[in-house]
Amino acid sequence: MSNPVQNKQAVMQAKRTVQDLITSQRAKEEIAKVLPKHLTPERMTRVALTATLKNPALLNCTPESLMNSLLICSQAGLEPDGRLAHLIPYGNQCQVIFDYKGLITLALRNGAESVYADKVCENDFFEAGVVDGRKVLNHKPNWKRERGNPYCYYAVCKRENEVDFEVMSLEEVSDIRKRSRAKDSGPWVTDFDEMAKKTVLRRISKRWDLLPEIRDVINADDDTPPGIGTLTISRPMFESPKQVAETTSEAPLPEPEAPQPDAPSGEPKPDPVTKEHALMAIRGALKSRKVTEGQLMDFWSQTGATDGSFSSLEEVAMSKPELLEHTVANWKEFADKLQEQKGKK
Repeated sequence: MSNPVQNKQAVMQAKRTVQDLITSQRAKEEIAKVLPKHLTPERMTRVALTATLKNPALLNCTPESLMNSLLICSQAGLEPDGRLAHLIPYGNQCQVIFDYKGLITLALRNGAESVYADKVCENDFFEAGVVDGRKVLNHKPNWKRERGNPYCYYAVCKRENEVDFEVMSLEEVSDIRKRSRAKDSGPWVTDFDEMAKKTVLRRISKRWDLLPEIRDVINADDDTPPGIGTLTISRPMFESPKQVAETTSEAPLPEPEAPQPDAPSGEPKPDPVTKEHALMAIRGALKSRKVTEGQLMDFWSQTGATDGSFSSLEEVAMSKPELLEHTVANWKEFADKLQEQKGKK
């Protein structure tokens, strides 16, 4: 029989191995070799660490698959932050999925003047063809009446005054959906139009000048990000794989309840805290003070506590945990200054 203590230690060691790899100097050097100038290795590794905090199942992936995914994102110049690109765990393998906004970003960085996708409905005026050797597309929705059901989707890419477009029928898009492991759940169900637009963008991207590794990711026949442009925080990173696997249908981690009227002021207690508890305490106190996380991030930046490059409390927790601990321990004084600054605006 397996020893539960040994199993738990093995799990924690595996998680440390993944985190150590992401933050290692070797990883930063490899990422720097392929990273475009507008990003830094430090920024990319910090975003990757934040991704593991938002999706703890990534810690169960092999370090090699996670590193390969980071290199692909680095080559594409897209941060895996859940907006342009996603790091998705499949068992113990990490896979990159580019969001449709990420595809548009790639096109613009590769010389496109404009790129967009849309749907065509039954009552729209739509023509697409070739006139005198030039591609011509004309789409005019009739906003005075119901547009009807969509029957095709298209993507347009303009480069050097030349227009290129791709049109896919609803049946063609549905055939692509049938090949996806998430055809009956996730964005294919909740955001079909957006997934259809991404599908036609993927097809037209085959004519873009992209690296083979990036093209392979775009044209992978599975497409299962957690939502269109969204990635929600559902579990702390300190749980075992079994717990993570069993929580897919549970609600997101709730905010700490706001204090009752007779409570001092909803301030967190200066007890020893973990990153998870610090985040919960700060969010609960912010809620009681009716202050947004964005205002807190701005305050940290203006007071010199951070350099202004952080975009979420999770990133602060990974890179500057001592700032969270200090904020929790001195919350009353800290919150008064924050409230005072908010009142001046």
